[in-house]
Amino acid sequence: MLYSAFLEAIDLQQIDRFQEVRNAIADQASTAPGAWTIAYGWDPHAIPLETLALDRIPHPVVLLHRSLHGVAINRAGRPWLEKRDPQAASSIDDPHWVEENLRRVLNLFVLPGASSDRLRNFYQRMAMEHGIWQADEMLLVDPDELRLFEEAGLSDRSLFWAAPETFQAMPHHQQKQVDGLKIFADGAIGTRTAALHPPYLDSSPPQRGQLLLTAQQIAHYAIMATQSQKPLAIHAIGDRAIDEVIEAATRVRVLDIHPSIRIEHAQLISQPAAHRAKALGIHLCMQPNFSSDSVDYQDRLPRELLERNNDFRMLIDSAGYRPGFDLFFGSDGMPHGAKSALSQSLFPPLASQKLSLEEFQLGYCHPDLTPGWIDLAIDWTRQLVETAPTIRQQAR
Repeated sequence: MLYSAFLEAIDLQQIDRFQEVRNAIADQASTAPGAWTIAYGWDPHAIPLETLALDRIPHPVVLLHRSLHGVAINRAGRPWLEKRDPQAASSIDDPHWVEENLRRVLNLFVLPGASSDRLRNFYQRMAMEHGIWQADEMLLVDPDELRLFEEAGLSDRSLFWAAPETFQAMPHHQQKQVDGLKIFADGAIGTRTAALHPPYLDSSPPQRGQLLLTAQQIAHYAIMATQSQKPLAIHAIGDRAIDEVIEAATRVRVLDIHPSIRIEHAQLISQPAAHRAKALGIHLCMQPNFSSDSVDYQDRLPRELLERNNDFRMLIDSAGYRPGFDLFFGSDGMPHGAKSALSQSLFPPLASQKLSLEEFQLGYCHPDLTPGWIDLAIDWTRQLVETAPTIRQQAR
């Protein structure tokens, strides 16, 4: 639902100058005065909010942080938000509140323009441009979304992950349509809300991110998911958040409860934590295209964490994770498709992040579907690696 809305939104990473950004936003807002104008990919350090003068635009505008873990709205948008969600309107400038209510916040701007046609257009683009047939809807917060997917004829091409509170409020027939539950244990590195053990380098006073759930709370959701016979997906990027997830899994095991747990991202997982997670049967869903965070976030992450980011070699060679079995890859929509992920798998910033072609394909492709477009990328890349070392160096 979120990324389908981006088909009609402004990608700020494709625009270079401040004035051009503001003009693009103002032009689009003037053509759709009765709806939110969404601009995504916003980096507040590259494009300071005050330079955009969005309050001069008389129509609702929302900026979404490039990590999707932060928002900013203009003055014209506040009355609109007040009508739909008064609490969100009064709290939208508090980044900690936004992080704690991220699913709710994002859907405030996405759902008003949602339609079955927009979903169909998005899936068609994913299939034609990237060879993606099936997608996971990881932010289901409104049961009405299921109806839109049904109307679009996309229910069999989607796996639905619902917030636990949303799932519990659903009637039984809708609960059967939900494939799993999804919770957030922390935020993102881009907004310095990923929960770390050491503090961020550029924070004063020292900050260690935002831990959204404790081990005890995660254990509660794990028990709920197990009783509902659903797997539990847990967003955890920072090492502190990941350790809480592993502690929660350990606690429920003591109770002879064996939940199906998948950690989303797991970027900064330590070697001891990886071995514990593997022993507990925790699956990992990671993104090779985030290996570049080891370069992009040198301003905020301690060196040990930069070097630990996406340590696939440790996970596979030491902890024993197997791509396609309990280690899965995906683009997380940043960007969509396998192209960026493939490039960073073969030519990563760090040797510890390197994946073989076979590992990449096993972890990235649905085991029951013919890879198709992935096969074409694999064949092209194999030729590149074997016959063109000079081009490979340029690609690095």
